[in-house]
Formats: sequence, structure tokens, C-alpha cells
Amino acid sequence: HPRWAKWAGQWVERIDRLFTDNGQRRQAYFEQQAQSLAVLEPEVRRQVQEMKQTLEGELVGGQLGQEPRKVLESMRRHWPGLTVFVDHPAVPMDNNAAERANRPVAVARKNYYGSGAVWSGELACACFTILATLRQQGICPRRYLQAYLEACARAGGRVPVCLEAFLPWKWSAEQRANWKASEHPP
Repeated sequence: HPRWAKWAGQWVERIDRLFTDNGQRRQAYFEQQAQSLAVLEPEVRRQVQEMKQTLEGELVGGQLGQEPRKVLESMRRHWPGLTVFVDHPAVPMDNNAAERANRPVAVARKNYYGSGAVWSGELACACFTILATLRQQGICPRRYLQAYLEACARAGGRVPVCLEAFLPWKWSAEQRANWKASEHPP
């Protein structure tokens, strides 16, 4: 609503500053830059504290309309979840990476389940789970699936007797190194 555009703009500016500073803090955290982290850590905490004070002040002030009040009340209710990143720098402020990872599934959903066959959706889910696990472990999906399917062929078209040979979390460090992707997985 135009009446609340200035108010909303101020909140967007606060959040943008926080995203910028927290992004720098995360970079310093992952690159183990202790000096930068020592400066950015208290700044991010200060900004979050200031936002909380502004939030509470605006709710108590009684000057807000119904729409902004609903926004701030929701923010207050979800505050612990919205600020997890403060104490855990490895956690991003948003879930954009997760959203991008799920995008192919959402976009192609009709292809996987469009026929109305439940098995098709279940198969797609299982395949995505396997591929996500392989990606998380840094394992080349092509090499892994080829080895697994060859083991199935040797077993007469059945599941291999020793499945543990295909469970990355059960592998030794040496086995894991042999499966690591030498190139970015497709």
C-alpha cells in the first residue's frame, strides 16, 4: 500500500545492510579470516539487536496500520528462526540455495508424475535422493551408477548381495577418495 511504502522501504534497507554484512561475515568465517570476523561478528549482532528493538518499539508505538502490524507480529513470532544465523555463521540468512536445488523437481513435476502413476513420482523421489547424497559426498554420479548397475547385471539383474559397497557413509577414507568426482558432477 502506498501509505506504508516509506516504512517498508526502511525495513528493506535494514535487511539489505544485514544481508551484506552477514555475507561478508560468512565469507570471513568460511575463509577463517579471524580479524575480519572479529569486526563483522559484533556488527551483525548489533544490527539484529537494533532490528529487534525497532520491531518492538513500532508494535508498542500504536502508529501502525493493520498490514504492517501483521508483518511485524509475524516477524516477532518467527524471530528465533529468523535469527538462527546470528549464532551459527554457517547457516545462511535465507533458503535460496535450497530453493534453487528444488527448482528442477518443481519445474519438471508434471513429467515425473503427470501420468498419474504413483510409482513414477516415487521413482523420481528415490533418484533425486540418491543424486543429492552423491553430490553431498562429492561422488561422481555417472561412475557410481555405472558401478551399481554393473553389479546388478553381475547379480543376474537383481540387487547386489553386498549393498554396503554402495553406501558412501560406510566407506573408508581410501574408498571415498577413489569415488570422488574429478570434475563437477553433471
